[in-house]
Parts: sequence; structure tokens; C-alpha cells
Amino acid sequence: MLSPEPRRGSKTPPLSAHRPDLSVTPVAMVKLGVCTQLAFEVVPYALVAITVFSSAFGKPLLAQVTALVLFLAFLNAVVGECDPWVRFLGDAPRNAYRGKVVWITGASQGLGEELALHCASLGARLILSSRREDVLWKVCAACDAVGAEQSKAVVLDARGGAVAAQDATRAALAIAETMTGDEHDHGGIDYLFLVAGGSQSSAAVDTAEEVDRDMFEINTLSAIALTKAVLPSMLRRRTGTICAIGSAAVKCPAPGQATYAATKAALAGTYWHLRATAYNTSRMFAHTVHPYSRLETDLFLSQTQRFATP
Repeated sequence: MLSPEPRRGSKTPPLSAHRPDLSVTPVAMVKLGVCTQLAFEVVPYALVAITVFSSAFGKPLLAQVTALVLFLAFLNAVVGECDPWVRFLGDAPRNAYRGKVVWITGASQGLGEELALHCASLGARLILSSRREDVLWKVCAACDAVGAEQSKAVVLDARGGAVAAQDATRAALAIAETMTGDEHDHGGIDYLFLVAGGSQSSAAVDTAEEVDRDMFEINTLSAIALTKAVLPSMLRRRTGTICAIGSAAVKCPAPGQATYAATKAALAGTYWHLRATAYNTSRMFAHTVHPYSRLETDLFLSQTQRFATP
């Protein structure tokens, strides 16, 4: 079980006590959010299907609209840096994260480190996690230099399972209380970014079972365990945002990444569920971000060098 039973004599209420009140979060609102997201996912495929099916009867419908949508999607995939909706909305205001407690896993390098520095420049109070404590404190110092209110390190090994997730969450919540100076309802983690992960590059038939299990532990199960560990605190406060880093490999996997794509697809499915339930209240959100640009992280560069080596 991912959530251990409370100790005898503990005053911690059961998780069922943290379930949101559906009278405050109308089911219709949740369904509207899910339907809107599904619409954005399905519309391009629906346009192609309508055009192809109607062409069989000699009169293609919406051909010009379909061509335009596909061309814009292709153009954005080739030269764009982000999703068109993200570009339209723009970056967060300069003070968006000021005073907010932001917990980032996988913060010792790559995307996690860049995200930490960006949130620091917006005035966030940072809790940074990875398994390399010495590197974490260097990142903390860099974040303080660019504007973070506070930066603290919490060691977390993504392979540690639910026990490690629970221990890290307790440590992070304790730090959050000291950062906010409030040990009651208003202190806690405002944003959780689940960036820690790993990859593999081998044909499915050549991938060992232990590699499959290791990838699911790092990319999927650790993120789910942290989500379950943090959720009760956010539900008590009725506010919070959890964002998991997925991958474009979920929809368009690269050769040799069958297991990696499967782990990210499973993670995306978990957050689809969270968004479709009453957990997604008006002040609580769950997101999955699928990077599709070539991010020059250590992981990407090592794989590039591997494929480039004759």
C-alpha cells in the first residue's frame, strides 16, 4: 500500500476525511473541464476523419480547414517552442510565484534545474529534491542568487518507493511550515512539479525486465506515490497545483523508447483521472505537461552521443 496506516494514537484523520465536498465543486464543472480538454485533443483527428471519409463520396468536406490546421500543427512542431495556447497565454506575471512554496523533484539537472531557476526569478520559495544532495545545494545557491525568497534541499531517490515518498513529503511539509511561518491551515506546498525521471534506448525485444520495472518505478510509481502523499495536505487547505512532466513520446514515440513511452502514458492516465474527479476543485489543479522540443539535458545529450557513436 502506498499510504501506510497511521500509528496507534495518531490524530491524523483518514484520507476519506479529505475528500472534497461535491456541493462546493459541482460535477457539471468537472465534466465541462474534461470535455473541453478532450475537444482540443480530438478536433484535429476528427477533421482528418471527416475529410477522408467524405472524399470517398467524391466531395471532401472541410478539406481546406483540415489542411490549415494540420499545416499549423506541423509548423509549430518544427519551429515552435511551445504549445500555441501556451504562447497565447504568455509567461506568468513577475510576481506570480512570490511567497508561494514550490516543490520540484529532479531539480539537480536539466529541466528540473531550469524550472527551479525560472521559479526563483519569480520570487518563489523553493524546495528542491533529487538524490544528489551536494548538487542540490549548489542549485539552491544559484536560485537564491536570481531572486528566490528561500531555497531548501530535500534528498529524494525516485527508486525509493512509497516509503521514500512519504519521508520526503513529511520533510517538505515541515520546511514549508517554516517558510510560511504558519503551522495550521495556511502553511503548505502550493506547487508540486514532478520532474524526476529516467529514459532508456533499446528495442522492446532487447529491453530486460529489470529495466522495464526500473523505468516504471522512476517515471510512474514514484510520481504517483508523491502525489498521494501530498494530496491530503492540499485537500485540507483546499488549494494546490500538481504538475507532472510527461513526454511527447506518449503520442509519437521515438525508436527504442517503448518502455519510456509506456511509463509516461501511464503517468498521463493517472492525471487524466485526477482532472476528471472532484479533486480538481476551483482552487486545486492537476496537470501533465508533454515537452516535445529537443531539451538539451544530460539525458538527451547522452542518448544523442550513444546513437551517434558508430
